[in-house]
Amino acid sequence: MDLTLNKLILYLALILLYLGLSELFSPSNMGVDYVQKKEDLSSIIVGNYLSAVVIDIHTTGYLIKTYYLKLKIIYGFQTYEELIIRASGKMFTHYKENLGLSVFRRYPTSDGIQEGHTPLPPG
Repeated sequence: MDLTLNKLILYLALILLYLGLSELFSPSNMGVDYVQKKEDLSSIIVGNYLSAVVIDIHTTGYLIKTYYLKLKIIYGFQTYEELIIRASGKMFTHYKENLGLSVFRRYPTSDGIQEGHTPLPPG
């Protein structure tokens, strides 16, 4: 009885150690920005006259899921750039349906520069 309790404690300690180390070496701690809702994109993506297109989605983790989105930021007057962000689960499922679409844009209007979050074809 005492031996099985020691094994159980050892297994639980190993599981906790594994989860702690996997979170420690996670890319989320290495400069990848976290976006909880779509309105947070405006603070991460800088510049005017642009469109952000979802080009790839990815999940990591077996028990504790981490969701990533790869965006192509297309600027009006300069070359494009690619941006990888960590997203919430709700945002991930929403953008999974909109793969290949422009999910964020800044465009000029008569009132100034407006932002749009409606998924549209790029262009």
